[in-house]
Amino acid sequence: MSMWLMLAKIEVGLLDAVRADPDLLAGVLGEDESPMPEDLSAAFDAGSDLFEADYRTLSAIAEALESKEWFDQATGGTESLDYEDFTYGPAFALSPRDVSAVAAGLVADGWPVSGTADEPDDEFDDDIDLAGFFIAAANQGRAVVGGIN
Repeated sequence: MSMWLMLAKIEVGLLDAVRADPDLLAGVLGEDESPMPEDLSAAFDAGSDLFEADYRTLSAIAEALESKEWFDQATGGTESLDYEDFTYGPAFALSPRDVSAVAAGLVADGWPVSGTADEPDDEFDDDIDLAGFFIAAANQGRAVVGGIN
């Protein structure tokens, strides 16, 4: 049985729209082929704003670190959304402020970040770059929405 963490970095305007209509999450997270409303289409790019990873792999990394506090916020959010179509709990959101705090916290906890492998030729697995995803979202002033399927 697999558990996939699905995250999307989105503009604040799209977060407000998702709060008002949680069914928009299906389109944002690629579970639905319905197009985004035109006025929100620039707030999200499915090609570069999605992060999907095996939750169990990430959880094993978190267990090996001193603290799981920032991992728990990254994978459970700071705000529950009224969207229940995920297998493991409700959808969640993090505001841009929360995203910045999580990014800093993951780095402080020792999460690996793309481009920081011990040896220059070490191959880095982007599928575990949770910290890198949050750093990018924070640098772009984005919110994050997601869930575990």
